[in-house]
Amino acid sequence: MNVLEMSDRAMGAGGQSSEDRFWPASQRLLLNKTLPILYAADGQVTVSGIVQFVTSAGTKPEQYLDSAFLARSFAAQTIVRADKSPAVRLPVNELKALIDFWVHEYTAIPEKTRGNQVISLSAPLDRFRSGRMKSCFCDRTTILPEFAFQGGIILLDMAVSDWKEDGKLGQVIFKHGFERAVEARNGLDPSQRERPVFLFCDEAQNFASLKDEEFLSVCRSSRCCVIYLTQNISAYYARFGQGQTDAADALIGKFGTTVFNVNSCFRTNQHASNLIGRGLQSRRTTGHSTGTNTSRGMNEGSNTNKGTSSNYGSSTGSGQASWNSGSGDSSGSGENWGVNIGKGTNESRNYSEAEQMDNILEPNYFATALKSGGPKHNGLVTAIWVKAGASYRETGGANWLKVTFRQ
Repeated sequence: MNVLEMSDRAMGAGGQSSEDRFWPASQRLLLNKTLPILYAADGQVTVSGIVQFVTSAGTKPEQYLDSAFLARSFAAQTIVRADKSPAVRLPVNELKALIDFWVHEYTAIPEKTRGNQVISLSAPLDRFRSGRMKSCFCDRTTILPEFAFQGGIILLDMAVSDWKEDGKLGQVIFKHGFERAVEARNGLDPSQRERPVFLFCDEAQNFASLKDEEFLSVCRSSRCCVIYLTQNISAYYARFGQGQTDAADALIGKFGTTVFNVNSCFRTNQHASNLIGRGLQSRRTTGHSTGTNTSRGMNEGSNTNKGTSSNYGSSTGSGQASWNSGSGDSSGSGENWGVNIGKGTNESRNYSEAEQMDNILEPNYFATALKSGGPKHNGLVTAIWVKAGASYRETGGANWLKVTFRQ
């Protein structure tokens, strides 16, 4: 089932919807009913045997009573050998249940559904029936993952650029076998479990699987170090398929040490920023303002005044008399006007500084502030090294560090 899943993902068919889960269940059912009969009849199980069995199984119960069908059907011949002359004898009840399935239950499945079940199992396995995949995985065994326990370094020369889907699938299969062997080594003799081993994957998005997260959870107790290199974390999301982003995040989160080089992927850089976290940051603000004002005005006015006055009086005395009178007029007018103009400029600057909780390293930092090597940077590459639980003096006790590598 793991090989079938890996085959689907190698061909870009990962991330099944709930409606598609019927087919893996059908594959498992056919395998459960095929492998025991093959092993009972011949004492071994081969990929070719599996494919031959399911593609030659009868579609009607009466076919198993037909001598002509028996002569040409690999499935019918295998059932007879498992019953009459087994290499490994199965319990009677178990063998009877298997035969009943192929004779009665399997033949009762609607023809279209049955055909799809056969194709879903035989198509991904067919690549192992011939060519280099058969040579690597289905011929005589000449190499084991356990060689690493005695100091062997195993290199898989299956370049994806040359082998395409076979290169992905072949390396994932061997990696899965290595992980299974490492998980089981603690039950072996001490000489098989003392040596530290490692699993190194460049372009790891091509070889990551849902099983890796489980292995990373326990590999430390089996003395295995896992190193994955990839262009960005979006590659893992694409690899696992739609609806499996949580699985990708779970895988990424299992690595205790992460090294971030210069990167243009926003999702990766956002992840890096969030991983390092937030802290009190000193933020300075500067203000500068200039202005000019002009005023212009005019005033104008006039005034006029006019008045009259008069007086009259008389007096009488002994031996004389007198009188007097007078009158007068006065008037005047005036005008005034003026113009005034004013102009002024002003300029001000202000500074302030405050502490606030913010990202220690912004996402943009990982796209702009790290060296990428080459002549431009004198062969130097800088990166941000993040280790869970670490406390580095250079960054004030934080768990991250800026490091430099020479190409």
